[in-house]
Amino acid sequence: MKKIYIAGKISGLSVEDYTNNFAKAERYLFGKGYEPVNPLDFTTENMSWNECIKICLEVLERCDGIYLMRNWKDSKGARLEYKKAIAMQKINKDFEIIFE
Repeated sequence: MKKIYIAGKISGLSVEDYTNNFAKAERYLFGKGYEPVNPLDFTTENMSWNECIKICLEVLERCDGIYLMRNWKDSKGARLEYKKAIAMQKINKDFEIIFE
């Protein structure tokens, strides 16, 4: 099962809103036969943005692809994750980015 990293906006949203958004993305990916990788599972609200993005980029390295939620362009972190996915060739003919 391919591991797919979920990227989307967190900063500026309520905890309830971003938690619901990521949970919805997880259900969607699981339903498509992928293993979703949710950054909320390995970061906390008490961590700084720099700490979070460092961990997120490291986790992305161990994934097969990236799922970009609709709001990903509104997120500095998701834009960095997208660039890293391209640089690491996580986007190719075998696995395309999935857009919500």
